[in-house]
Amino acid sequence: MGLSLVGVDLDLESGELCAESGGLKEYFVVGRLNGPVSRLIGSLGFLKAMAGVHGDRRFFSDAASLFVADVEKAARFARERGFAGLAIADDIAGSDGLFFSPEYFAGTVWPLYRQAAQTARRMGLRTFFHSDGDTRKVIDLLIKAGYDCIHPVDAAARLNVFDLAKEFGRRVCFMGHIDIMGWTEEKIRTEIGAAEEAFRRGGLILGASCGISATTAAGRLRALYPGQGGRK
Repeated sequence: MGLSLVGVDLDLESGELCAESGGLKEYFVVGRLNGPVSRLIGSLGFLKAMAGVHGDRRFFSDAASLFVADVEKAARFARERGFAGLAIADDIAGSDGLFFSPEYFAGTVWPLYRQAAQTARRMGLRTFFHSDGDTRKVIDLLIKAGYDCIHPVDAAARLNVFDLAKEFGRRVCFMGHIDIMGWTEEKIRTEIGAAEEAFRRGGLILGASCGISATTAAGRLRALYPGQGGRK
């Protein structure tokens, strides 16, 4: 499909298989690791995880310590296999904003993200942060934590890549922008053209702002990935 960046899930055994296959050397490979909030939601369910987080800050401590140890292992794994970056994937927001207050984020969650970014940078890796939803209130903090790229630019949450570029300039790169599920093929092509023109000097990695499933229309995939080389 003309891709130039490939992600490998380091929470799964497939990460080891992909890394050992030798077929990823031509790509900019980013290892992906689930963050502490997503881990809590995955083990307890969304409602119980949020009730625990909001009820007692100490509730977060056990997940946090395990996360820090896993980041160290994941970053070392990625460096040894020639990966270019490490992505922390933590869904901390929905379409209407953060799941908790910016103050809670800054005091409890952000220090972990900063430690993860510092660990990855120490090992020579680029740093990526992923969350669905409207993360505008914490983008500045993520930049200060040391992240090179914010993914996704979630179109469904009304995030606009052109507005974000004006606000944050060249302090960070944004990734995503294309709503592969909600947009028509014509709109996808139009938005790709507009984004390529606006970000000709860098600052955007074009791609889907949401997951691609088996039911994604083939025409939309061809519109996003026409096989004419990676779009940066």
